[in-house]
Amino acid sequence: MKKLKINLLSERFFFLLFISGILFCVYRHVEPEKSKLDPNIHEWRAVIQEVSDRGDYVQFVFDVGEVISGNYFKDEGEILPSFHLGDIVLLQGTLTLPNKNTVPNLFNYRNYLKTKGQYYVVEIESVELLTENTAWFYRVKNWLFHHMESYQSSAYLKLLLLGDKQELKEGVMDSYQTNGISHLFAISGMHISLLSAILFWLLRKVRLSMVLSTVIVTIFILFYMILVDFTPSVARSVVFFSLLSLKKIFRLKISTVSVFLGMVGILLLFRPLIIYDVGFQYSASISFFLILYRSHLKQNSYFRNLLVISTIAFLIGLPISLYHFYQVNFLGIVLNLFFVPFVSFIIFPLTLLTFCFPIFDSIYLFFTNLMEMVSLNFVRFDYLIFVFGRPSLCWIFFYYLFLLLYFFSGKKRYMILTFTLSAIFYFQLVLFPRHFLIFIDVGQGDSTLIHSGGKTMLIDTGGKLFSSSSIAEDTLVPLLHSFGIRSLHYLILTHGDYDHMGEAIRLVDAFPVDKVIFNHGKYNEMELGLIQVLDENEISYYQNIQKLSMGSHNFYFLNHQLHSDENNNSIVLYTEFNGKKFLFMGDAGIEVEREMMKKYNFPNIDVLKVGHHGSKTSSSKEFIHEVNPKYSIISVGKNNWYHHPHDSVLDNLKNSKIYRTDQDGSIVVKLENGNMIIEIYAP
Repeated sequence: MKKLKINLLSERFFFLLFISGILFCVYRHVEPEKSKLDPNIHEWRAVIQEVSDRGDYVQFVFDVGEVISGNYFKDEGEILPSFHLGDIVLLQGTLTLPNKNTVPNLFNYRNYLKTKGQYYVVEIESVELLTENTAWFYRVKNWLFHHMESYQSSAYLKLLLLGDKQELKEGVMDSYQTNGISHLFAISGMHISLLSAILFWLLRKVRLSMVLSTVIVTIFILFYMILVDFTPSVARSVVFFSLLSLKKIFRLKISTVSVFLGMVGILLLFRPLIIYDVGFQYSASISFFLILYRSHLKQNSYFRNLLVISTIAFLIGLPISLYHFYQVNFLGIVLNLFFVPFVSFIIFPLTLLTFCFPIFDSIYLFFTNLMEMVSLNFVRFDYLIFVFGRPSLCWIFFYYLFLLLYFFSGKKRYMILTFTLSAIFYFQLVLFPRHFLIFIDVGQGDSTLIHSGGKTMLIDTGGKLFSSSSIAEDTLVPLLHSFGIRSLHYLILTHGDYDHMGEAIRLVDAFPVDKVIFNHGKYNEMELGLIQVLDENEISYYQNIQKLSMGSHNFYFLNHQLHSDENNNSIVLYTEFNGKKFLFMGDAGIEVEREMMKKYNFPNIDVLKVGHHGSKTSSSKEFIHEVNPKYSIISVGKNNWYHHPHDSVLDNLKNSKIYRTDQDGSIVVKLENGNMIIEIYAP
């Protein structure tokens, strides 16, 4: 009777931990933590938490009483001291707020850092070594990094033992993500289980009792959790293992589900924002459902169980994948049948073996190269990659509700509801047509997305000279995917300047495009390069057209007079959505404005896409008076070389509401029931 009462109290205690964690998490959203640092201070005595030399610059993470990070860019020929973890340095610099996403649905760096307890980044001016590290913890960690550096396979040793992905070859981690197997490379339950099993076996061999062995193993994995900086997936596995160990030591007969909920509660109490970490979301949700379903697994049927587990993991991870990456690879279920045993029984054991005995380095390198080759080859089979878009929290709630009801009741109708809900979401753009425009923040350039009646148009792609990053791959394609858009019906290139069409070839290579529209005039070298790619991909293209239709809407091309200046040959577009009038000026100048005023009657324009980024060569007082815009959109880069927009243009537009991408980020215009709603994504 007493034992039963203890078990009951334990169940209630774990459930209370879970509720407390949830409530504290909600509280932290209502009353978020704030930085204790003063941004007016520019010098700190700092402890190096992470350091990585990238050649031209060095990445740092410092502890100054609060975590901050930044890059130090070297002068030509500059040689820095050899910094190590735990070194105490004199840091000088300026604190700035991390960037937010200025494009809808894209990665929010500021929120990401908040989940790690970081509120500022530092623009580093100097880092001066004061004292080398002396703490044994940092000495252990430095030794581990130094030891792994000597291996050919150091990238995977660091990945699978310390959770450091930075040395992986470009595109490899992306291929694991696309193939739905990236979860295997997060230090998690599999790693902790194998480490624990090896330690238990060794300790039992020296005849230690089960209780003492459990205590030693628990202490070891807690230290390991600290060593990998409390990585969320590791923290989940270690805390869960520790609670299960306590359950075993005290012989408590409480459910594993209760222990799991207690683990979630503990993590949320200590790190409430961990709930936003993708690794934690995957590992916690999948583990929870596998615990619920484990009684249905059959003994002595490894591959059947592996298929069931892989399917469950896919179904549970689907909303998380869609929320963060907007698409899912159905090949992932099959690929896991190969990669799970391959990583579990070959790669990870070889990781431990190679770390202890360097003689296995070449063998380990062979198997990791083989794994990379398989993943990179399978990523080409993109016909099983389905773009859904980012789901709403309401959709996610009902998806998991139906799955829970299925797991608890076993009734197939709940699984049918789950698949029906998923199908409705996949075809949402057809079933629930929306009308919106997004003036995309692409820096000093132009790009506007228009979606209406299930069809999509992109006007210009933007383009950055002297930049290794790709606007098409990093901004345009993820944005399109996030809205569930799977192809562009029209790509309109207003003219052949780099800041308007510099990303066109990359976009066409990365995303399906049906038709491309060029402006009139002779093709320049960049346009000819794009035409060659269009011909190779059998994509239709047109020049100097009068009108095109997209659904029930017509777009009118207003500028047909040939000029010697490429800007003045820009496509100028006019259209109406739900009675709202839009005019897109490209880079057309004052000369074109005068011609258009003679030829067309411009009744009050609701939204004017201001010409030439607000340059004084466009947007004359007479033209602005004629079109009389209600809203003026200026696409312009922050602190740009050209000092756009010009003061005279801003003065001409003063009677309208002005939006600027350098100040307001992307500007979203939603058209619903005859109303126009404008949202901004300010940096």
